[in-house]
Amino acid sequence: SLVDGLLEEAQASIVNKMAYEADADAEPSPAEKFIRRKALLKQLNAPLVVELLRDGRMAEFLEGFSRLTGLDTKTAQQVLSDTTQQALAIACKASGVEKDHFSALARLTSSEGTLDAADIFEIIDMYEKIPIDAAQRTMRFWRVRQTAGEGIPA
Repeated sequence: SLVDGLLEEAQASIVNKMAYEADADAEPSPAEKFIRRKALLKQLNAPLVVELLRDGRMAEFLEGFSRLTGLDTKTAQQVLSDTTQQALAIACKASGVEKDHFSALARLTSSEGTLDAADIFEIIDMYEKIPIDAAQRTMRFWRVRQTAGEGIPA
């Protein structure tokens, strides 16, 4: 699907980025520069991240989503590739992403690419039932794991 292709591209760019990051003085990628600028201008928010995804700007989307949720790009990717959308719901809930923006992200990142109304309803229901403190606790756990170089538990 289109999304899979775009995600593969993003993964390839992340692999390059990780090779880059080994060199501390490496130039930030254009996507990183774009997101840093948006953050400085206080324009980095859920609507922007959704718009980047809609426009198929995967590198910028991933940078933006990572920064918005406070995860590194590798962990953010794992969150986005969780087909149940549970990890996405947790990350969005913990980061104060509104329900509408969460459902747009869920729709746009779903592996099938086509969630029907019932699926969306179920995903939103799941999002609404997640207590914010539990979501934030989970995010802290993921951040600790990412510094330890472990992934999010499947």
